[in-house]
Amino acid sequence: MTVPMLTRDQAGAAVKAAVAERDAIQANLLELDSSFGKQLLTGAELTGATKRRWDSTAATLATLWQVYEAYSAVVDQAGEAAPPRWPAATWPAPGGRT
Repeated sequence: MTVPMLTRDQAGAAVKAAVAERDAIQANLLELDSSFGKQLLTGAELTGATKRRWDSTAATLATLWQVYEAYSAVVDQAGEAAPPRWPAATWPAPGGRT
């Protein structure tokens, strides 16, 4: 199997794009967390179907943050390995196997 390769410039651009994407995702999650609706539901004493639905939604939001944190850690690792510190002239493309 042939591994797709990236040049240093391509790898640097890919990391830069991933960082920008990560930052946009974080901004969206923070905006959602600070929304009036979320604050209202979080502070309310809910019952019945509304409570069940909010509990499910709150759990989903917590999972989104966990997935974001894992994704952010991977992006940070890619940033630490980004050029010019890479010794090789090329690097496997995303999804490529070493």
